[in-house]
Amino acid sequence: VLNDGRLVVAAPRMNGTLLHLFDPSGREVMGFGEVRRFDVGNEAENLFLNRGVVLVDGSGRISYVFRYAPRPTVRVFTARGQQVREFPIRGAAVALQVAAARRFLREKEPEVVGGMTIITAASVDPETGHLWLGMNGSSETGVIYEYTPEGEKVGEYALVLRDKGSRRIVTGVQALMVRRPFLYVFTGSRAYRFDVREGRTGSLAVVGGGVGVDENRCVVSEN
Repeated sequence: VLNDGRLVVAAPRMNGTLLHLFDPSGREVMGFGEVRRFDVGNEAENLFLNRGVVLVDGSGRISYVFRYAPRPTVRVFTARGQQVREFPIRGAAVALQVAAARRFLREKEPEVVGGMTIITAASVDPETGHLWLGMNGSSETGVIYEYTPEGEKVGEYALVLRDKGSRRIVTGVQALMVRRPFLYVFTGSRAYRFDVREGRTGSLAVVGGGVGVDENRCVVSEN
């Protein structure tokens, strides 16, 4: 929802538009953003691979994050629907997801519509406008990426839990929410609260366990 009450909806359509702007009364005002063309056998599959998450920051800037695209990118638009930039999402964790997704697309039957989720979660920091992106992973290479609206990666984080000498890594990120100074991470069964004030590099490490939202303070590890 934009500051003036207009609503932006992500819905790739056959006519080639990616996003749709509605006024507060529910009337569609315009469509904008071009559907990307992927090397797939049918139009329904191409539209599926264009699905994504739409985010709006406090300045009215609109970001669209592709969830399934075998070349994952973020597009940034003005509140009037003009595209100002597009930048790729790059890193070790996302590269593993892209490889698996491309393998799935090669091996599936041509008439099957579907794909693998590459970007599992996305959120915008209302204070800074930074984009926080989540993905699957199994190592400390980082499953959370932080980008400026200009497309500069300023953080790549692993989610390391430490409790009484034990150590494990949170994966399966399904949703994110940023409300500084905290980053909230939701998986299928748990929620975690991370303090991001300690720095930009290394692994975010939470101390302690508990059930539900973890209220323990989190620090950045240099490991």
